Amino acid sequence: MTFERVLAYIEKNRRGKRVDRCRAEVDLSRLKKNFETIKEKCDDVFAVVKANAYGHGATEVAKTLEECGCKKFAVASVYEAESLRKNGINGEIAILGFCEDFGLAREIAARPLVYDEHTLCLAKKYDAEVFVKINTGMNRLGFSTIGETASAVKNLRVLGVFTHLSSADGDDATDRRITEAQIKNFMEAELVVKNEKDVPFYADNSAALIKYGRFFDGARIGIALYGVNPVPGDKTPLLPVMTFRAAVIAINTVKKGDFIGYSRGYRAKKDMRVAIISTGYADGLPRALSNKGMIFCNGQFLKIVGKVSMDSVAVDAGDADVKIMDEVVVFGDEIKVTDVANRADTLPYEILTGVSERVKRVYKNP
Repeated sequence: MTFERVLAYIEKNRRGKRVDRCRAEVDLSRLKKNFETIKEKCDDVFAVVKANAYGHGATEVAKTLEECGCKKFAVASVYEAESLRKNGINGEIAILGFCEDFGLAREIAARPLVYDEHTLCLAKKYDAEVFVKINTGMNRLGFSTIGETASAVKNLRVLGVFTHLSSADGDDATDRRITEAQIKNFMEAELVVKNEKDVPFYADNSAALIKYGRFFDGARIGIALYGVNPVPGDKTPLLPVMTFRAAVIAINTVKKGDFIGYSRGYRAKKDMRVAIISTGYADGLPRALSNKGMIFCNGQFLKIVGKVSMDSVAVDAGDADVKIMDEVVVFGDEIKVTDVANRADTLPYEILTGVSERVKRVYKNP
């Protein structure tokens, strides 16, 4: 086949549009709707935009939420906070993880988390405005007693008190018992601490707010903003914000008995038509989807065959209407990110935050 005929073939099968190797489409109108849905349940919300807003783009997400009236944001590091400030985000920023630099935090008006003697000393040294955290059962970060928490609140410039619920997304009796015990512990702390200083208390995460409703002054909401409901069976109208797309870059005929991909990952049981898709684990497609993941193309679900490679993956195209330069959906409306996570034996959090930097972000409906 001549070069000109190859080009003509490709153009004929583009279906009239140019495609990206892969891209993450972020629908900002859906983000706004999800925020409005959350605000109906709680009017004091920290929007969690750590990890690049769960892969969606922290600056774009924060700017959109500021336009919707959101005044509070939560990140995991001072450098995430610094990036928001450099990109014009003016709202309050809480650093809910380890703060590497209390001096920088003060300089950019970001508020570190105080959760032990070490961070308490740093807060005093820098005369920082901070949030305090109490451990009510997560056993990760937080003062272990109400007395320590009350003392920190009394002696520091504290803007609020956090805890974190470990099992609010669980659906069995033990999960409920643990969550209710944590809520009780936090209520007891609230009674004591607010006698020292009337500061807001924040406990609800996405799962807790949806499942149990609002117990305290405010909530810290992450995954629900991005359209993932962490409570199985719940009908809260959340819309997926990200759609991950890739392109069909080749179609091969594989003979019965031949192998596909690395390490003889799949052996053809019959002569088969295989489409090669331009995304792989370096883009965020988990290798755990090898031989069990699905993609969606032109109205049909196609199964991954062989090992997920760094930059590509093969699917069984069968008799499906699939041509070179067609676009496929890795996850979105047609394939929920939760379903992808279940097949990969992981969480939707990991799938979303795993969408890598090299994947082009396209923002729709600002």
